[in-house]
Amino acid sequence: MEHNVCQSLEVNEHKDIFLGQVVYNKDEAYALYQEHAFKMGFSVRKGRELYYDIEKKNTRLKDYYCSKQGFKNNELVGEVAYERADSRTDCKAMVRFNVSKDGVWKITKLELNHNHDFVPQEQRHLLRSMRGVSNAKGGLINSMVNAGGSTSMEIGGCNNVSYHEVIFNHMPNKKYQVTFDSSTMMINCSCHKFDSMGILCSHALRIYNIKGILKIPDQYFLKRWSKSARSMIYEHINRGSKEDSSSNVINSMTNGDDAGILYRNAIMKSFYNLVLETQEHKETQQIMWKLLNIGVEQVQQCIGKLNLNSNAETIENKFTQIEDNEWAAIFNPPLAKTKGMSTARKKGHFEKRKRSTTKTKQNKEKQKEDGFCAVNSSTIELTNVLNCMDKSAIL
Repeated sequence: MEHNVCQSLEVNEHKDIFLGQVVYNKDEAYALYQEHAFKMGFSVRKGRELYYDIEKKNTRLKDYYCSKQGFKNNELVGEVAYERADSRTDCKAMVRFNVSKDGVWKITKLELNHNHDFVPQEQRHLLRSMRGVSNAKGGLINSMVNAGGSTSMEIGGCNNVSYHEVIFNHMPNKKYQVTFDSSTMMINCSCHKFDSMGILCSHALRIYNIKGILKIPDQYFLKRWSKSARSMIYEHINRGSKEDSSSNVINSMTNGDDAGILYRNAIMKSFYNLVLETQEHKETQQIMWKLLNIGVEQVQQCIGKLNLNSNAETIENKFTQIEDNEWAAIFNPPLAKTKGMSTARKKGHFEKRKRSTTKTKQNKEKQKEDGFCAVNSSTIELTNVLNCMDKSAIL
């Protein structure tokens, strides 16, 4: 039903929006119609706006429509691969605010009837006009980002399986792929923390949180993290003590993957109880020491025999393997280093030639120098002899 300014305004404060309702700025007007749209289940689209002064942007009139108002312009230019369906239905639902010069926003026209179905309540947060982030929420998100959180994004899926990508805000280069099966609540992450440590990683927990799963499935609580982690061990021990048969205890412990753990716990518990019973008297203590010494000797002898038997078996296996083969591999003897052999790399022909030429040049230069020195020394001796002959002739 359409209401105009000419009609008498009936103020009804019990409704979330009504004719004559007053707000005091544009944000309050948009938030008012947004709240009404969220309760009903439709999205809001901003309409025309008139001004008192265009330069100063003083609003005189403002309209807000249902997002399905009118029809979309489907005149496409050129060839297209597909034509997207028009979701508008020419809905007439709208609200009009008239703004006074004092800045009072008053509803003067209101149409509440829609010609389409509303969105279910569980999907209303996905409406386009409802996906805005307020300043308070934006500040909180920024603080979380600066503190170091993570963001996730769904990248695909089929049937009940969805694929997600989780990125840490302080390490944007690292990406983790998380696979979630909603039918079995199974989750798997590419970091494989649960496979290696038995603890769900933060990436998997984030996807559980996004999917609204507030309780971790029981299949991800391993027995070693529970209060009954040692129940299996003590069940075996108690079962053996009730039967009063050590052979039954040993047989029950040797079968299974945790044989060593079961044996250690059983033997330690029995010895501990025995020590507590014998600690008050010296006679019982001496009996315990004698039994312990005898037991140690027997255990060492048994271990030595077992080692000898295992060594003999390994040697026999080697000989049988050689006999089974028609031939055995024969290797070259180790090379012995002869006396005087150098460990330096052998030089090639050109390296030797260069070295010889340089040596010959040096030898020739030395010979020339030696010859020049010999000539000089002979001339000096001749001059000395001539000088001596001249002196004797004068005398």
